[in-house]
Amino acid sequence: MDLALVINVLVTPKELQDGAAEITGDVYRHFFRSRRTQVGARLRAVDGLGHARYGEVVDVDSRRAQLRLNEAAPSLEPRVRLTLYVAAIRPERASTLVEKVTEIGAHEVSFFVAERSQRPLSDSHVDRLKRVARSALEQSGRSWWPEVSTVDFDEVCRAVAESPAVVLSPDADASLVSRPTTDPAEPRMVAVLGPEGGLSGIEKDRLVELGARPMALGPTVLRTETAAIVTSFVLLASS
Repeated sequence: MDLALVINVLVTPKELQDGAAEITGDVYRHFFRSRRTQVGARLRAVDGLGHARYGEVVDVDSRRAQLRLNEAAPSLEPRVRLTLYVAAIRPERASTLVEKVTEIGAHEVSFFVAERSQRPLSDSHVDRLKRVARSALEQSGRSWWPEVSTVDFDEVCRAVAESPAVVLSPDADASLVSRPTTDPAEPRMVAVLGPEGGLSGIEKDRLVELGARPMALGPTVLRTETAAIVTSFVLLASS
């Protein structure tokens, strides 16, 4: 089946397991009002937890659509689960970042306040970013809905100590860009991106001491959202 021609829609884990789902609200308006999807249309339903099934639309009325879910579908998820820890940036730029790294395959995005970064994102901004991630999931065909959150720097350090990790560093040797080795049984990876002014020497030294590998993306200075997109591609392209 040509996946590019299949509607991708997020349903609840229970609906996916039961083989039947109901679409309402904004998702209904998008697919069944704006796009005029009809009974009989083929679709691929995902549960946000990495599972997917093919199905079809069996009924449409003025407020909702009923779906029948059938055989399992490919998850379209990368083998490696990548968590990005990103120094806080302006909400509109964070939105671009979350949208694009979701499309590429990031598993989770957490924003933290570094010594040289801006103020933290508010709860309302984080809620909006979660909706951005959902939309990107459905657009791209992924089956995992990335968690978006805010954390403190100590949490970043704990994650680096527990998983293979890289930290972006402009003075690293760009010719040595490579993925850290992951555990085949639990392939997780962490990437830490500082603000455009860079992490402080103390922050970077602490992460390196905990096991993070310094990584550069080239000689030019990238905006944080651009660096996150490139980093996600480099680390996930062959996973």
